[in-house]
Amino acid sequence: MAEPKSNASKSSENQTPVIDVLAQIIPTNITPLPEKGIHYPDLYEKPIIKFFNSSDAADLSGGVTRKVCFYTATGATLISAYLIYSENTSANEGISIGIGSSLNTDAYYYYVGTSEVNKDQWYVKEVTLLNTVIGAGDAIYLYSAGGKVGIGEINLAIQVQY
Repeated sequence: MAEPKSNASKSSENQTPVIDVLAQIIPTNITPLPEKGIHYPDLYEKPIIKFFNSSDAADLSGGVTRKVCFYTATGATLISAYLIYSENTSANEGISIGIGSSLNTDAYYYYVGTSEVNKDQWYVKEVTLLNTVIGAGDAIYLYSAGGKVGIGEINLAIQVQY
């Protein structure tokens, strides 16, 4: 009796793997059509995810405060950071504030500065970042040394990109 013919061995020996075939068919150097503006290699790039996150308010006249704003289990990039004054501030001298990193155990890792004086409620200050790389397992927090004479509360808002 004749053995049935099997295509299984032929398919694995004589055929190119599917990925190699697809790589030959899918164009990787297509130039955009003027009327469409499509650039196909962009479809192969990793998507960029950007978002904002904010902390709870820190009372500047209270004690030392750390308010967690963001945690990531994977690495990310800190794009921008803003201090939002959720309560108007008094004319008294400002206090030390920072944007810290739990991974680097430094309250001033991303930013160090002094709180503003005589600012209205909802005043927003974009800060200059000292570092932008967020390590895997890091928590970014708003740090306030506390002890301001007078009033004032701030929140931290950050923009992060994966």
